[in-house]
This record gives sequence, structure tokens and C-alpha cells, in this order.
Amino acid sequence: MSKISLKHSGGNVVSLNSPTSAPTSADVAFKLPNADGTNGQVLKTDGSGNLSFGEDTGGKILQVVQTVKTSFFSTTSTSSDGVEVTGLNVAITPTSSSSKILVKVSGYYGNGNDDSFATLFLARQIDSGSTDTGIAVGDARGSSTRGTMSAGLRNGGGDSSTVCRYFGCEFLDSPNTTGVCTYKVFMVVIQGTPASIGGTQNDGDANHQSYPTFITAKEVAA
Repeated sequence: MSKISLKHSGGNVVSLNSPTSAPTSADVAFKLPNADGTNGQVLKTDGSGNLSFGEDTGGKILQVVQTVKTSFFSTTSTSSDGVEVTGLNVAITPTSSSSKILVKVSGYYGNGNDDSFATLFLARQIDSGSTDTGIAVGDARGSSTRGTMSAGLRNGGGDSSTVCRYFGCEFLDSPNTTGVCTYKVFMVVIQGTPASIGGTQNDGDANHQSYPTFITAKEVAA
């Protein structure tokens, strides 16, 4: 095993050693940059042997995109495929295929009936491809409905039309692309219709409420 040795005038040596095992396919060549970097930068590769100095971006937030839905959404659909919550989506384009996307959803669920329940799940579409509704759901278990978030009301026989319940999730996705990633929310009504997002089902007086719903996507450097 060969090495390059640099001996200091004081006698000690600093050496650059070859790999402990042979390269797997062909010879490996690295091309050094022609100038020094700045303070705090690291030596990086483009994957083809070309080295350069750049910022240490690992684990840093590179961009943040948010959609705030202030409009009310209501549905009576009990389809197992769910119905997309209109206007509750966010699009982000990763700068690198190795980046991860941290997605957060939060809002309030309302219903006009006692003992009502709904399941919400996060979905992802890349560019104009099909929408993947299984990126963050629970295991298939018997006849249970798989989802990302649960929403429900149980008002003990009172007026559930004046009650809201919070729902939310945070999911770190690895889309492995530099295409446009659009994150969406789908809803399945399990029991009690109609179901709503953005406040109470009714709005007749001050006892009823209206709230915004948020979906946020953050690109996290690998």
C-alpha cells in the first residue's frame, strides 16, 4: 500500500494513505480545486471526482413553502379512497435528490353530529405523475382504515356543531427527486356526515368557530 509522506522540519511525518482495499471497478482520480475556500467551508465532490470548497449544508433548512387555507371545506364522502381537501396542498422543488422534505399539517375538524370520526392522510405527487396516498399511513390491520391523522368528535349528547377538534402531523419524506413535489391531504368520513375542516359545521352564531388550516414543506439538506 503506497502513501504520500510529508515530513516536518521537526521530524514528524504527515501522510496520505491509499485505500485499505482496491477500488471496486476502475482507478479513482480526484481533481483538487485551484484555489482555497473560505473560512468554514468544506471540501466536496460532485460525484465525478471533481473536488471543490462549499458550505456545509448537511441538516440545514434550504427552503420553506407554506399554504394557509382559510376557506371552509365540507364533505359527505365515505369513499375508502378519500376525497382531496381542496386548497390544502403545497408544492416544493428540492434542490437535490438527496434532500428530505419535512411536511407539517395542522388544522381543526368539525361535524354536525355527535360521535363523528374521520381519517385524514398525507399524499404526494411528483411533477404530473400519479398521487401516492400511502407515503405515511398505518399498517394494514384487519378491516381498519389506514391513515396519517385522526379527527373525531364525541360531545356526550351535547351540540357537536359548536365543537372543533385539532388534528395534525409532521412527516419527514424522502422523495428522491428534483421534480416538483406536491403534498396534499385526503379525508375519509368514517362515521357521521357531513364532516368539515376549517371550523364548526354550522356558523349561525358566536358559539361556532372558523379556523385556518396549514400545510408547510421544508427542504432539509442531507
